[in-house]
Amino acid sequence: MGKTYAVLMSYKEASNIDPKFSSTRGTKGVTVGTLKKYEDDLHSAEKCLEVNSNDAFAWYQKGAALNNLNRYREAIRSFERALEIRSGLAIAWYNKGSALVALGEYEEAVKSFDMGYSN
Repeated sequence: MGKTYAVLMSYKEASNIDPKFSSTRGTKGVTVGTLKKYEDDLHSAEKCLEVNSNDAFAWYQKGAALNNLNRYREAIRSFERALEIRSGLAIAWYNKGSALVALGEYEEAVKSFDMGYSN
């Protein structure tokens, strides 16, 4: 965890230097997710989206955080927004499928997984 924490602090410093550089916030969110601080990950994604609401990866990151918080419907909406922006984002298709499985919507989940594999 020590290296992950050090990376997180580096991202924090970079985003403080240039708050509009959304990719540092997005990558910070992934690092926070690695530490299993999903509320922080969600907050990081939302901050990134304040800067750039058309950032597909930030929408994916928000969905992943919501998925980890068992907020599946909200996660699906975030994954769908990511896919509106970047339809070939296979990981968003996969995670949307995972959220659908958690909700027992297996047929829709299979469609989502298929889309992820075809991209």
